[in-house]
Amino acid sequence: MAVRDRWGGAGETGGGRWPMRGTAGALALALLATGSAVARAQDKAEFAARRERVLKTLGEEQAVLILRGNAEADIAAHQSWRQSSDFYYLAGHDEAGAALVLNPTGRRVRDALFVPAKNPDKERWDGPRVGPGPEGAEATGFGNVLPISELDDLFPALVEDKKKFYLGGEPTKPKGPHPPEMDLFRRLREHWALIGSPKTVEIAPVGAVIHPLRLVKSPAEIAIYRRAVDITGRGLLEAMRSLEPGQNEGEAEAVIEYAFRRFGAVRCGFDTIVGSGPNSCVLHYVKNTRTMQAGEVVVLDVGAEHGYYTGDVTRTVPVSGTFSPAQREIYEIVYRAQEAAFAASRPGSTLSAVHGAARKVIEDAGFGKFFIHGTAHWIGLDVHDVGGHPFTKLAPGMIHSVEPGIYIPEGTKGVDPKYWGIGVRIEDDALVTEGGCENLSAAVPRTVEGIEALMRERGLGNLPCGEAPAKPAEPKGAGSPAGR
Repeated sequence: MAVRDRWGGAGETGGGRWPMRGTAGALALALLATGSAVARAQDKAEFAARRERVLKTLGEEQAVLILRGNAEADIAAHQSWRQSSDFYYLAGHDEAGAALVLNPTGRRVRDALFVPAKNPDKERWDGPRVGPGPEGAEATGFGNVLPISELDDLFPALVEDKKKFYLGGEPTKPKGPHPPEMDLFRRLREHWALIGSPKTVEIAPVGAVIHPLRLVKSPAEIAIYRRAVDITGRGLLEAMRSLEPGQNEGEAEAVIEYAFRRFGAVRCGFDTIVGSGPNSCVLHYVKNTRTMQAGEVVVLDVGAEHGYYTGDVTRTVPVSGTFSPAQREIYEIVYRAQEAAFAASRPGSTLSAVHGAARKVIEDAGFGKFFIHGTAHWIGLDVHDVGGHPFTKLAPGMIHSVEPGIYIPEGTKGVDPKYWGIGVRIEDDALVTEGGCENLSAAVPRTVEGIEALMRERGLGNLPCGEAPAKPAEPKGAGSPAGR
C-alpha cells in the first residue's frame, strides 16, 4: 500500500511538490483561485441533508433536539467570535445568538432556526444579519426561521410524547452576562417546574447524535478541508524559506499568519507554535518570543482555518538551513516512524494501531521514552475533532493527524549531550481512502533533502522591509515539470 500524495505520486522524492514559483507556482495559484467555489461546495442542501439524518434518528427514538449556537458573550474578550462546531455542522449559520430545533413529529415546527429580531440601528454598526421570516428561510435553507423570543412558547409542543431530549449549547460562561433568551436549559427547567418534571424523559448531549456523523467527511467537506491544508502549507513553505539565525520566533509566526490571510483563511485553527532551541522540546509552546540561534532546530506547528475546517501540519527545520548530524539522526528516526504510521492507516485499522506502528520504530531506535504523546487524532471542524476513540475502525472519509515526535530537553541524564535540546515533530493530515490513506499535506517537503533545498530560497520574512518579492517566473508550458 502506497501513501498517495496530492499530485498522484507515491510518497516524496525530496524536493517538495508545491513550490510557490514557476509552473507549479502557477498551478498552486490556480488552486487557490478556486477557493470561493470550493467554499460554496458545502451549500444549504448539504446542511439540510445532515438535519434530515438527525431527524430520522430522533423519530426512531421519539426524541427532540434543541441546540443553541454561540452568543457573542460566550467568547472571551481576547478571542474572535466563532460559531460552535456542532451548531455550524447542522445549521451552516455563523451569526451569534441563534438556536435550532429539530422535532420529527412536526408539531408546531420540524426544522427550525431561531434568530434575534432584525435591528437596523445595530446593523448600521455591525453589518447586516439574517432575520426571522421567509427571507431568512431562503438564506439558510431551514423550513422556518423564527424570532428567538418565540422559543419559550414552543416548549409545550416539544415536551408532549417525547421520551428523549438532546440538548446542547449551555453558555460557556454560565455566571457571566449572556442573552437570557438563549439559556435554553434554564427555560426548560422552568417549564418543567410548572407542569411537573416528566420522570420518563431522558436528557442526552447533542454530541451523542451529531458527533458520529462528523467523523466521516462528505465529498464537500473533503474539498473544503483540502483547501484548508493548501493554505496551511502555503504558510509553512513561506516561513521555511524565510528562516535565518537572529530572527525572533514571532517573525516566523507573522509570516505564517500573513500567508494564511493572504490566501483565504479566516483565522488560525489554533495558536501558532514556533518553538526554537529548547522550546522545540515544549509541545504546546505558543509564546513565540525567543531569538532563534544558528545550529538549532525550530518546530513549526500550524493550522489555517477555512470554511470552519482547520489544517494541522508540523515541520521541524534547522534554523541555519542545514541539519547537524545529530539533528539529522533524530529527524530521520521520526520520519521513518511517520512512514510506518502512514502504512498502518487504512480501512479497518485504528488510531491505536497507527500509534503503535510509529512507536515501535522510535522504541527500536532507543528513544521511546522521549516520544511522549499520541501519533494521531481526528481532525475536522476542530483541530482535535470529535466522533471516535482510538479503537474506532478507520473508514474512507475519515481524516486524522500523523505526528510522531522525539523531544530531548537540555541536560537530560543518560543521553549523549549531542542530542540535548533537539525536539523533532513531523505532522501531516491523512485522509483514509479505499486503498489506504492520502497524505493531504505532502506538498510541504518533509525529507531532510527537501527541507534543506527549500531553505536555500528566499522568503517573505527575510526580505528587507519595503522590498517586494521577486516576480514569479513565467510558466514554461503545460508539460514542464513541477519540481525545482
